[in-house]
Amino acid sequence: SLSGFLLAYLPCLCAVVGLRSLPDAPASSLVHLRSAALLLTLIAGVATALPAMLRGLLFEIPWLFGRLGRTDDLLAAALSEPDSALGLHRSMGRLDPLARIFVRRRLALWRSAAQGVPGVKEADLARVIRILEQRWREEAREANPQAEPATGTGRWPWWMRPGVPSVGLSLLLAAAAFGAAVRWRADPNEQPSGLCRIGQLLDPRVEQLFAEEIPSLIMDMSSNPVPVESLPAYAQVQGALAGLEPALPGIGAAVTDLIRMGRRGRRRSYSIRRARDRLNHLLRDAQQPFFVCARLRPRPGLPENWGDLFYVLSYRIRACRTYRCSDRRFAVLELARIDELNVVENYLGMTEQRETSVAVFADRLAAFMEGRLHGVLQRGDLVGRIARRALGELAPGAAIEEGPQGAVGCALREGLTRHELHHRWAGLDPDPPNWLWAALAGFADESVHGVTAEIGAYLGEMRTSPAYARLRLALMLDALESPAGRSGIHGRARAFAVGGLLLSSSNQLFPSAQSELDRAAVVLDAIDDSTLIARIDALHEKVFGQPTPVFEPVEPEERKDGL
Repeated sequence: SLSGFLLAYLPCLCAVVGLRSLPDAPASSLVHLRSAALLLTLIAGVATALPAMLRGLLFEIPWLFGRLGRTDDLLAAALSEPDSALGLHRSMGRLDPLARIFVRRRLALWRSAAQGVPGVKEADLARVIRILEQRWREEAREANPQAEPATGTGRWPWWMRPGVPSVGLSLLLAAAAFGAAVRWRADPNEQPSGLCRIGQLLDPRVEQLFAEEIPSLIMDMSSNPVPVESLPAYAQVQGALAGLEPALPGIGAAVTDLIRMGRRGRRRSYSIRRARDRLNHLLRDAQQPFFVCARLRPRPGLPENWGDLFYVLSYRIRACRTYRCSDRRFAVLELARIDELNVVENYLGMTEQRETSVAVFADRLAAFMEGRLHGVLQRGDLVGRIARRALGELAPGAAIEEGPQGAVGCALREGLTRHELHHRWAGLDPDPPNWLWAALAGFADESVHGVTAEIGAYLGEMRTSPAYARLRLALMLDALESPAGRSGIHGRARAFAVGGLLLSSSNQLFPSAQSELDRAAVVLDAIDDSTLIARIDALHEKVFGQPTPVFEPVEPEERKDGL
């Protein structure tokens, strides 16, 4: 039962995950089920073949196989010499050290089998082997008279010769070490190779493709439930791709594959992600300053032939920076939307599971500063005073009217960068501690993981500096005063950060009452910088088991790959 459980555990786990995702992502479900079948076949094959091979080589009595191998023939020849010990020693001396282990084991099996035959001595082993060999040859000749008689070469097999097994094992270990080294080099958290090599625009038509022609095709697709090849905008996109193919080989196939997979909706969600990654990698390898995101949204209330709403958002890469934390390196893209689709995105950063970089949206930072930040700074209560004081410490003499390129904008961009970097550092699906599971018992598992990820990202963001932490907490206090600011995983994470950092003596883990928020503002106004940073590290260690990571920008001269 234990053997069966160990053999079937991983395939059954893949099958369960696939069946759970069947209603939401059928394509992903099929991938999991295929993995379960492949794993089951592989494990069952290895579990059957490997023990049989080891048993046959090292434990079975030789004559139970019904034939003799060349090893048995050469053992018989060595044992038939007048001085069998010397002959065997001389013959074994021509073998590789690894092959001698197998030959000695084979000889031990013959000796063990001969002990059960009365009158057979050590010197008679050669005769016993020869008799068996002669008998099996006669049986084989009777079964197939036309067969050629087998003849030995009198030499050990080539794979037993000196150096062959040792060199083979050395090559195998070297290949495994090389594979591990390649995997380490390919780890996006270790080596963001190529992500920051952004060159000059290859051709103005590239920007026109992503800013105008692909969005025009997406608009046609959203309002016309017909095959995408019949849309007029599709012909225009294909013409543009044909003109760019000599300069960007593969661009036509990548864009066409993404559009066609997107037309099929959630049934091809896995293929859509793969096509999107392929297109981004093509642009990255060509050092073109563009980045695309593919999204799917359900459209309830419409006929089934309309399918899901598929759209592609296009961005221009304004800058790319590299950060490090201990011995790990991370790439950060600074993006700005260039398409004209009527899709409004309110988030300021993005960390994709399958992407090797994180992104900060520079164009949305201006709206954030003019809206949220300006509104908090205009407050006449304690929260507004805390925000104004923190902003004065963060960027002395600067004003938010300078925009994202000013001192205030740069400080906010650094904080948002560390927010996304913590997502990459901890993963998008971190394991919550048991006490947090209990506190969020009424939420779905995905929500608990999401709240945990956002808690870490907020703490990593606030670890930038004490002044930035005060400003971020003031923004959180402002948001928590409205029901919308307390909802969702971000709202729960804000409430937890405020309660854990400013109301540590309160039994309320997620404060929402106005009296609790007022008390948190008083604590924030009185707390000193060192205590605030110490509480951030303590809360992070309570949730993640280690202090808050500190991300440092890597200067160009420090970059190993010329980024």
